Amino acid sequence: MNKNNPSKSCFFNWLCSLSLSLMLLAVSNISLANDLQPIIDDKQLALSVDVKSESIAPKQQVLVAVEISSTQPFENEMVMPYLDLKNAVVKKDDQQVTRSARMLDGQKWYTQTAKLYIYPLTAGTFVIPSFDVAVVLDNDTENQIKGSVSSEETTFNVEMPASLKTTNEFVSGTDATFTLKTDKPISDAFEVGEAVVLTYQLKVKNSHMMLLPDVNVPDIPGVEIYQKPVAKENVFDRLSKRNTAVLNQAVTVVFQESGKLIIPSQSIKWWDTKTNELKTLTSDPLEFQVGSSSALLQDHNYVEDITRYASKSGVYLIGLLVFVGLAITAVMKRKAKPSTQQKTPAKLDVGIKIKQYQSAVEGQRFAEAVDHLYLIAGNRTFADKLDSESAIIWTQLLSYSFANSDSKQPLTQQQAQILLSAVMSKGLSSTPEGFDWRLNP
Repeated sequence: MNKNNPSKSCFFNWLCSLSLSLMLLAVSNISLANDLQPIIDDKQLALSVDVKSESIAPKQQVLVAVEISSTQPFENEMVMPYLDLKNAVVKKDDQQVTRSARMLDGQKWYTQTAKLYIYPLTAGTFVIPSFDVAVVLDNDTENQIKGSVSSEETTFNVEMPASLKTTNEFVSGTDATFTLKTDKPISDAFEVGEAVVLTYQLKVKNSHMMLLPDVNVPDIPGVEIYQKPVAKENVFDRLSKRNTAVLNQAVTVVFQESGKLIIPSQSIKWWDTKTNELKTLTSDPLEFQVGSSSALLQDHNYVEDITRYASKSGVYLIGLLVFVGLAITAVMKRKAKPSTQQKTPAKLDVGIKIKQYQSAVEGQRFAEAVDHLYLIAGNRTFADKLDSESAIIWTQLLSYSFANSDSKQPLTQQQAQILLSAVMSKGLSSTPEGFDWRLNP
């Protein structure tokens, strides 16, 4: 019995040492996590969320300023976390965080400010949830003060103006234009079988490309229409610090009949956020003259002039002119070889986009991967159509695209392939779907 006592004693001492070490480690972690709490309690460190916009209507840009302030200088730059608001598009500012310092009641305060842009889709009350921001402070010692500070929930209201209650599709912004242009002068004479490219362009300042409606190309008799994929993008003006949503819709028109062809005007409703008024953007109608040279002569009444002149010259001159006219018409018909064949406009090479998507995931360029996956889906959102596993991977990919590089975790090729297969299996590249407003690029 006495021989076993030393072993039991050693085991008991080891167990006590292990328990004490774990307790010290836990206390150390708690102490580290709460390093900033005394400063927060003394109101020397704060995180505020301020909604700058007023009289907000659906689809109107809402500017949100996020400011962190401290009486001690910051060692790190504030990084905004991924935020998701129901029935809204959230976009972080493309500009860097703004740093400044100011005196308040004789105390110097250091601040960092970031901007968020929220585009609510419906009327109602929207809640910006509480979120944490990591902070590292310089306290003039070797040991930095680390931790996090939390924001409070912030709400804002969106009201539906009376003039918008009967309007289903509209754009919202401080300025907007809607134009229709051609790749050839409309004053030219066109032949049957010839083609011209029409380009509808919609620009809306202080908006987002996902809020732009597609242009409904009208049915035009006497032509064949080949519609190219819609191109939408956000263009940021660094001088004015404004985002402009741009839509380009190209349509190839092949003339099938001679005569006058009119491209009718198109209209889009626009909510002017400067004046809070509903306005209408209208493209100009276009007119083309299609046909042979003889058709153009008849259109300009030249035949009537020639006939009147011929009547004064006698029967022989009339017969001669008729013979010459018939001969010219026969020759022109033999030479004219109208072609009604038109190549189908080049479509997006899905195979290339799939390779670019896989390369972006492998290189952990998650924002680029989101863009490629969106193009593979045909510029349509698809989150509502994904199964549970693919939806989790999609949310994870969105979160990585919004976070800074230090907080990103690798996304495996297997996960990327599962998400890609789910998107391709739904046929989203050719079937428009409703927007998934959780997409916050």
